[in-house]
Amino acid sequence: VRGERLPHRPSGFERKLYVSAYQALLFNRMLEKRLRDGALRRALGGDLMKKTESGGLFVCREPEVDQPRVERGEIVPTGPIFGWKMQRPERGVDAAEQAMLTAEGLGLDSFRRLGSIAEGTRRPFAVPVADARWSVEGSAVELAFTLPAGSYATVLLDEVMKGAG
Repeated sequence: VRGERLPHRPSGFERKLYVSAYQALLFNRMLEKRLRDGALRRALGGDLMKKTESGGLFVCREPEVDQPRVERGEIVPTGPIFGWKMQRPERGVDAAEQAMLTAEGLGLDSFRRLGSIAEGTRRPFAVPVADARWSVEGSAVELAFTLPAGSYATVLLDEVMKGAG
């Protein structure tokens, strides 16, 4: 992303993997900031909100109107998968994202040299867990659930297991 040479020339697959991993790292940092600020499930002015049913994006201009929709699961704030074509939020939300890029020595245009593998997008900060159920048999616990495409069961299981010692 910075235009630095790597020790070896990566294959196309490796190149995409490296870029995707870096984009995911930056998304996770924004998610951590949102958690630290107590704003994971809060509608902030300037947020790019995702409609749960249709997937459409819109800018949150009236947090007091959008907050009940967040609580009902109708909409969810999104975070950046940084890229040169990524739709930007507004106001303080955009400032926070741009500050992260600046701290990395980057701007959105830094991703342009990578073309289609780094166009960027938005990803929801939270996803619904559906069809959740569990059972216990002896010392074994079986969990079953459904997550939307692009979500990772390992992340959910990590959260579930935090208190298990």
